Amino acid sequence: MKKVLLVLMVGLTIVLVGCNDEAKADEHVSQADEYRENGKLDDAISLYQKALDLKEDETTRKKLNETETEKETVEGMQTVLNTFDEVNTYYLQDNENISPKKIEEAVDKLRTAVGKVEKLDATKETEISTFLKDFKETSGISVIREYVESNFTDDGDTMETMGFLDEDVQEVNELNASFFSTMGNYIEDIADTELPSKYQ
Repeated sequence: MKKVLLVLMVGLTIVLVGCNDEAKADEHVSQADEYRENGKLDDAISLYQKALDLKEDETTRKKLNETETEKETVEGMQTVLNTFDEVNTYYLQDNENISPKKIEEAVDKLRTAVGKVEKLDATKETEISTFLKDFKETSGISVIREYVESNFTDDGDTMETMGFLDEDVQEVNELNASFFSTMGNYIEDIADTELPSKYQ
């Protein structure tokens, strides 16, 4: 009889612990959903993971994966906007006298940023994906994309050195500087772009 009672008590304890874990997991998911809705993605990810540690659940796993993707997109876009801000701040303030080497450096940074934009996924049903989709379709990023894909800005060292020796090359350098200055309007507009408020 004692063995039967012991088995029943152990079984009941397991059931109660299981129910408690399930309730705690549900609580974590509910709080994580709220965090995600408010753009607190790190907190949401942490709680989804805690919920999954207590109870594996396909829906929760999907939410975790989607939130991690959302976070990657937010961070990727912030990096892109920071790069445009850096170029605007450090390369366009004295654009009257910008050298071919400085233009090449700036364009390398912009090329990397444009490449990152292309790799980010704008197909999800999140606020950052909608923002990214709209961003990819703006004329500003299209103009910058074409500019960085051109050959006008390659080999800044050679163009700078040759500019001291040849007036024609110097004239080309001045035209390139002028063109880069024109790109500055688009660069500044993108640098001033802000992520949706929930992610700030």
